[in-house]
Amino acid sequence: MGAVVIGLVTGCGNTVTPAAAVPPSATPAAPSDGANDDDAPPIVTPPNGTVVSILFERGRLARKSDQVEVGRGSTVLLAVSTDVADEIHLHGYERVAPTKPGERAVLEFTADRSGVYTAELERSGVSLLVVTVP
Repeated sequence: MGAVVIGLVTGCGNTVTPAAAVPPSATPAAPSDGANDDDAPPIVTPPNGTVVSILFERGRLARKSDQVEVGRGSTVLLAVSTDVADEIHLHGYERVAPTKPGERAVLEFTADRSGVYTAELERSGVSLLVVTVP
């Protein structure tokens, strides 16, 4: 089970860009990391891409790891299922996607910059994942 980092957030003050809609593709996504998405439509892996499923319920992450490395230039979909209304914020890329209890939110970005980036539930201040782009 991944580590959960909880802290106080007073607002990051950065300008953010809403995440784009999920693009169509014919390749099925990798299996979920425990997310209960039985009613949600399947997510498909984009060409040259990665899908990372994240489940956050009752204040805990259900991931085996809180880090992922993705290839530079790849398309990444962060598929987050949660029981809280919040927003996913990918720091460094300044992308956001709203979350609603019982629904899966998808934040898409192109990993076009090397570095280490944190995805968090912005208002809750919970770190969901650290994304490394070599």
